[in-house]
Amino acid sequence: MADWMMLKRGGDRQVPLVVLPGWGFTGEVLRDQPVFAGETLIVPEGFISPDLIESLVVFLADQQIDVVRILGWSMGGNLGVDFLGQYPERVRSLTLVAVRRSWPVAEIGLTRQGLVDPTGTGMDTFYRKCFLGARVEYQEFIGHHIVSCVDHYDFELLDAGLDYLAGYRMPEALSLPVHIIQGEKDIVCLASEMVHFSSDTRLTMLAGAGHFPFSHADFKI
Repeated sequence: MADWMMLKRGGDRQVPLVVLPGWGFTGEVLRDQPVFAGETLIVPEGFISPDLIESLVVFLADQQIDVVRILGWSMGGNLGVDFLGQYPERVRSLTLVAVRRSWPVAEIGLTRQGLVDPTGTGMDTFYRKCFLGARVEYQEFIGHHIVSCVDHYDFELLDAGLDYLAGYRMPEALSLPVHIIQGEKDIVCLASEMVHFSSDTRLTMLAGAGHFPFSHADFKI
């Protein structure tokens, strides 16, 4: 079960922002992004997993938090949608960043091969794809945050995450308006494959941005 941390950088009255990272990342890669300055953040310490919702509910109860805002990046967006589906009364807003409608079996298979790549470069290739077009952020990740990913590396957990994505069925509509943020040049979640809903949505397309768009000048929650 995931461990959580809360960073109180906003006012006491602020509704906390739960930030859910993508597959293969820990919360550390997002928590210090300037776009989240001033926010009261709740982030997982390790990799996300399909059982994340249960641990988040326990954490919120311990902290006596009734309502949150949720921002989910990539697989974190899927989990954010799941949380909304199970606890709609506890979600003030939902922002989905670079979330796919579905993941092709072949692509899941290639990513899974990277987990057992004997050269040890499989995950490196995945990370480079995620940071395509964000060279400074990639260097920051390699220099600082990849240590957190290595420390929390768990093959079974990552493999379970791929199973979750492979079998995921995105709902056609959500119970509240959602903000979708998409990088125009994302090669992990292609713009043509981004999530959409029949319910009320707001789309922000970021020109020139890839799969890691958080430092883009027009990125706004």
